[in-house]
Amino acid sequence: MSVVELAALVQPEIGGSGPSAQERAAGDLSALLAALSSVLAETLRRFEDLSGRVTDGILKRGQAIDHDLIIALQDFDRLQQEFAAIADVMTYCASVPPDAEIGAFPQQALARVNLADVKIRLRDHLRTRQGEGLAAPIDDAEQVF
Repeated sequence: MSVVELAALVQPEIGGSGPSAQERAAGDLSALLAALSSVLAETLRRFEDLSGRVTDGILKRGQAIDHDLIIALQDFDRLQQEFAAIADVMTYCASVPPDAEIGAFPQQALARVNLADVKIRLRDHLRTRQGEGLAAPIDDAEQVF
C-alpha cells in the first residue's frame, strides 16, 4: 500500500477523477504532518525555555531543594525528551513521498523513536488502530541522554 492509497483510506470521501484526488489527499496529509511537527517543535522550545527558567530560579534560591521537587524537574526533562521523539517521528512521516510503499513504514517510523516507553506506547496505539499488523518485535532499548 502506498501513501496515496493510505490517504484514500483516511479520507474516503475524496473521490474525483482517480489518482490526482488521492495524490492531493496524500500531499494534504504530508502537509498536515509537517505543520503539526513544526508546531510541536515550537511548543517544545517554549517548554524547554520555561522548564530551564524554573530550574534556574529554584537553584538560585540557595535553599535546600526538596527531593520531590528534584523528581518533578527530572519529570519535566523526560517529558521534553518524549515531545522531541514524537516531533522526530512526525517530521519523518511528513517527508515520505506520496508514491512510497508503506508496508514497512510503521516499523521504520517506530525505529526512529529512541525512548523505549514512547516506542511501546506508540506501537500499542498503532496496533489498536491497525489490528495486530505490527507483531514484529521492536528494539525496546532506550538511548541514554
